[in-house]
Amino acid sequence: MASDPNPNPLTAPPASEATPVAPTPQRNQSAPRRLPLSARVKSLRQQWLRQAPEWLTLLIYGLALALGVTVLNTLDYAFRARMYPSEIYLGLLALGFLAVGIWAGMWLVQRKAPKTERAEPGNEAAQASLGISGRELEVLKALAEGLANKEIARQLDISPNTVKTHVSRLFEKLDAGNRTEAVNRARGLRILP
Repeated sequence: MASDPNPNPLTAPPASEATPVAPTPQRNQSAPRRLPLSARVKSLRQQWLRQAPEWLTLLIYGLALALGVTVLNTLDYAFRARMYPSEIYLGLLALGFLAVGIWAGMWLVQRKAPKTERAEPGNEAAQASLGISGRELEVLKALAEGLANKEIARQLDISPNTVKTHVSRLFEKLDAGNRTEAVNRARGLRILP
């Protein structure tokens, strides 16, 4: 019966004729084992600490060199300050005046946005019949406020010469000899409130 294979798979062969069972495969001992995350982090930290003295040494030498250069530059500045004190003070004074000049120039030359508010319209028919433009009307209103030509120019963001031109044309159109007379005629015609 040993030569006769078992045709019925449901019946088991006798124990004496049992086939040997293959052993379970064992882990390959030569392959490295994967460490848990905490162990890998610890290993990397230890490697870094072994290499850290090189970086630490470089850092210490770099800081010492920087400190030495700073000390030498300070001593050189102190030496030059004793050798050329008046030139240094004059240079600092010049820088101070330069800063004040730039600040004052920016403050004096700043451009203000022209006022876009439109006051209540006056007698538009009289204004149109006399040929008074919108800009001349603005100059006339500023004259009524008692502003000087330079103040009007600054307020309207135009040249003082342009203001003079507008004022002389207003004198012609209103048949006036001076500012007060021009303002009074404009009020009489209800061009100004």
